[in-house]
Amino acid sequence: MSSSTITSSGVGSGTDFESIISASVSAKKKLYEKRTTTRKGEAEIERDGLNTLKSAMSTFKDACDKLTEKNSMNTHAITTTQNKDNTCFTVTGESDCSNTNFDLAVTQLAKAESVTQQFKTADGFKNSFSAGKITIDLGPETYKDDDGIEQTRERTFSVDIQEADFESIISASVSAKKKLYEKRTTTRKGEAEIERDGLNTLKSAMSTFKDACDKLTEKNSMNTHAITTTQNKDNTCFTVTGESDCSNTNFDLAVTQLAKAESVTQQFKTADGFKNSFSAGKITIDLGPETYKDDDGIEQTRERTFSVDIQEGDTLELIRKRLNQNDYDLNVGLIKTEDGYSLSITSGSTGKDTSNLKITTESTDTADHDSLNVFNFDPSSETTTETDDKGMEHKVSASGSKWSYQEGKDAWIEVDGHKVTSHTNKFDDNQVSGLNITVNQLTKDSNGNFTTYNVDVSTDDDAAKNKMQEFVDAYNTLMSSMDKLYKRNSYSDGENQYDGGDLAGDSQLKSIQNTLQTMVVRFTKENTGKSIFDCGLEYNKDGTLSLDSDAFKKSIDNSFNSVVSLFTDEDDGLIKQLSDYVKEYTQTGGVLSDRIDEVQSEIDDWEQKISDNEEKLEKYEASLRTKYGNLDSLMSGYNTSLSYISSILSGSK
Repeated sequence: MSSSTITSSGVGSGTDFESIISASVSAKKKLYEKRTTTRKGEAEIERDGLNTLKSAMSTFKDACDKLTEKNSMNTHAITTTQNKDNTCFTVTGESDCSNTNFDLAVTQLAKAESVTQQFKTADGFKNSFSAGKITIDLGPETYKDDDGIEQTRERTFSVDIQEADFESIISASVSAKKKLYEKRTTTRKGEAEIERDGLNTLKSAMSTFKDACDKLTEKNSMNTHAITTTQNKDNTCFTVTGESDCSNTNFDLAVTQLAKAESVTQQFKTADGFKNSFSAGKITIDLGPETYKDDDGIEQTRERTFSVDIQEGDTLELIRKRLNQNDYDLNVGLIKTEDGYSLSITSGSTGKDTSNLKITTESTDTADHDSLNVFNFDPSSETTTETDDKGMEHKVSASGSKWSYQEGKDAWIEVDGHKVTSHTNKFDDNQVSGLNITVNQLTKDSNGNFTTYNVDVSTDDDAAKNKMQEFVDAYNTLMSSMDKLYKRNSYSDGENQYDGGDLAGDSQLKSIQNTLQTMVVRFTKENTGKSIFDCGLEYNKDGTLSLDSDAFKKSIDNSFNSVVSLFTDEDDGLIKQLSDYVKEYTQTGGVLSDRIDEVQSEIDDWEQKISDNEEKLEKYEASLRTKYGNLDSLMSGYNTSLSYISSILSGSK
């Protein structure tokens, strides 16, 4: 039974392990190339430089040797009666020759011994020889050595004949040229990619740190007060949250009235002849002026009026939809009843006197349609004022009005017996000592009185400590990431091990890290009278921070607001300043983004050069084929001569 091999990782789980494996192998390959190809390239550059130096020095030596040759300084003038166009001899003099005059005639020229052989294709000549050896013996030679003594030497030499393999030669030459190009392009591109990846990692780490800082500087992020009430968890009539600067306190609270919006309601009964088909016209709703604050905090006033067109035959359903398409949160509700419809119009804002609802119409009254006039409502004529049993005045519908009127109401709470009001069901921290209170419902005891609950606000030391630990952890994580990126390469026996970070020795990275550390160590805030080290923070030798929990809790108990302001003040707290500094590097168009773009542009340039190198290699290979083609023809001639010489030498034996 044969076994099978799974070649696609992640088939069973659905996870794309194949991509993960490919990315991991690619990363390892880059590291190997960095450690080997780069060092090999450096050695090749050194070798080429040494060869260049040797060649230059050799050229200088040749010039010196030429000047020290015999007769190099021979300055005698030698003339002959030969025609300049028919020179049968030349005469040069030694440096010690004498002035003289003589007649000269050339009667015979010297010739070298030679042999010649013809290689004819017709005789089956293939111009391709087997491997072997050819030896040529020119006989003994008499010469004088450096001391002028006559010597004799044999003149014999051999040459090895091989089958010509120009493809291997061309392949090796192209391969060597390709390695040279790779050293200049691929290796540099790889280094730029490592730098780019390192910068992206740095930017990501700094962005993560900034996010943590921004979270801690949000309003109430350091609100670590524990707030408890005596409410039943299943019957919460209010909720209480505290600002970061709220004080420890205890008070009784009762909700006596919820805020309501101004509204009107009208019944449309079939028994009264209602057809639910209205005449054409226009309905205009005026909610009265509204006061608000603009972006600069300046109080402004604007009118709240809008109109809708009504088509002949429109129903209450259509009118409701059209009226609800407004910019003022006005809400129109419609209920179908047993005998018709109930239509309600509610202002978008709660509170007494926050709106002054008025409805006017323009109608074409016809016998076949209900008139739009039934929607008219003027609070000045259709409301009256009543006084309740507490002596409070309220507006209600006047007698004869088609609309049932509900006046807008403020929310009321009692804090330790003191009445506090709000146009909405929310009471902000300016009303109740740094607390925000939201009321949800009214509750009464068995006697019909509004229920009073106790609220207790106290400092939660553990929660404050945990918040500060979040900052310490975020800072230390950033420092650790920077250390890994900056780690320099190590050397063993003078060899670079390429085991450093992606930004090994990067000056910009080290500058950022040093600045952040300095900001932390030297930070003080005058209005608090404290430094971070007064609040339990400790600076370690490795550049990280640690938190002394007991010391921090003690500082919180003694001066909560000062400690919170020192770290999280939204204008000049430590964490805010760190966040602002990091932002300069991490934001779109920031320092790191610009540098990443520059490195990426360099990578793109290297990519183009790699592409150009491919074209150069193609041209180089073509030129080699031309050269070796010519060499092949030349060698064919040499082989012809050698074969002839061989046959002559064989026949002479």
